Amino acid sequence: MSGVEPYFHFLAVVTFQIAVIFVAKHFSTSRFEAGTLFKLLVIGIPVGLFFDSAIGDRYEVFSYPEFGESKLFVLTNSLLSYGVALCTAWFFPCRVSVSLSRSGGRTGLMILIAVVLFVSMDKLGDLNVMQRAVLSGIAILLLGETLAMARCVYGPLSLLLLGDWRPFLCLEVCSVIVGVLYEAANFAFPLWRWHLDPDLPYWASEAVIVTFGYFVLFHPMFIVSRLVVEKPQEADSHRKQV
Repeated sequence: MSGVEPYFHFLAVVTFQIAVIFVAKHFSTSRFEAGTLFKLLVIGIPVGLFFDSAIGDRYEVFSYPEFGESKLFVLTNSLLSYGVALCTAWFFPCRVSVSLSRSGGRTGLMILIAVVLFVSMDKLGDLNVMQRAVLSGIAILLLGETLAMARCVYGPLSLLLLGDWRPFLCLEVCSVIVGVLYEAANFAFPLWRWHLDPDLPYWASEAVIVTFGYFVLFHPMFIVSRLVVEKPQEADSHRKQV
């Protein structure tokens, strides 16, 4: 690519992501609150830094070949791309609805399991990228459920285990739809590149990315947007819904 083309691709993808927000808003009952969306953009910075540094750089699941290790790009991408994705998750028409009492032991156990998974990936050098992607994805999902429990509600996966499949299905469907749109934008304006099993057919790789990868991405984003940013009384009202 020429010197300016990667930046054009980045702007094109982010613009497309912003357009997806308005599509999600059309199917959502959440209000378009500038203050909330600004908070989510800011929260996108640490979220993006984590995904790009841990899952991207450290475990080599994906990369941005035209930007290399540019710190400015990583920071800007975290604010705009990941921040915009968080705003999109805010408009997902999904609910977590069952409150629970605080359980330090259960929360601590899930954190411990997630930490063990991350540490084990460094110790087991014979893991391939696909295995690392799956293990890191499971760890992220556990951390997301832990965050939900810390806010005294069950996350989508916990509710699924309890027999309520609706929040999980809603989040999975939304993640797949947005994942397909994001991957289409990346196909038209190449920005990131996935590094899964090279022997895996392209369609199979994309299927794994869209059905599992984007669920891993949007699961914690959904938890953050619905349970951390909201005011307590708003969260309580959502807990009464399914």
